[in-house]
Amino acid sequence: MKWRPKYHPQTDFWRPLREAIIDFHRTNQSQKSVLDGALSGITHKPKLTAYPVALAGYKKFLGKKAIQALPEIRSSWNHGNLNVNVNPELALSIQGVPHVVKLYFKAEPLSMKNAELILLMMADSLGGHVSPDTVMSLLDVQRGKLFTTTGVDDVLKPLLQGEAASFETMWNQLPGQRPGSAGQSKAA
Repeated sequence: MKWRPKYHPQTDFWRPLREAIIDFHRTNQSQKSVLDGALSGITHKPKLTAYPVALAGYKKFLGKKAIQALPEIRSSWNHGNLNVNVNPELALSIQGVPHVVKLYFKAEPLSMKNAELILLMMADSLGGHVSPDTVMSLLDVQRGKLFTTTGVDDVLKPLLQGEAASFETMWNQLPGQRPGSAGQSKAA
């Protein structure tokens, strides 16, 4: 957001686990127990509570599926002056079917509506860069629940574009810095 500090890896709560999952697939591991290494060295109490739940959910998703890493893909989704980076963490062949997978780590369950909008954004921005049989996927990691789509849902597209236009309007109305912060003049 406009007032949020610039991204720094040390403040990314899920980064170590996300990277462990990505590395697990990049090295084509098959033993789920390898993922337990993500817990070694973690001393931050909230992570010690949250990571095992997320790992259990991820292992549930893996199950006994035949999974192989595919080349990563990135793109951006644009509407008006809004540019959203679309950076799914994983590209996987799951049971022989190509999937592009975005990981969702939050504790609150992912709603179907939000999943559909994220999948639409992924399909709209990445669809031209992948084979037609690629499945866009969003994984609710903590619950091991995979949401998928194989194409752009034209019925939802106006909703996504409307949400983007609304966000852009609100964003443009916010001052560039937090009110009263250094560098912003105050009215006398």
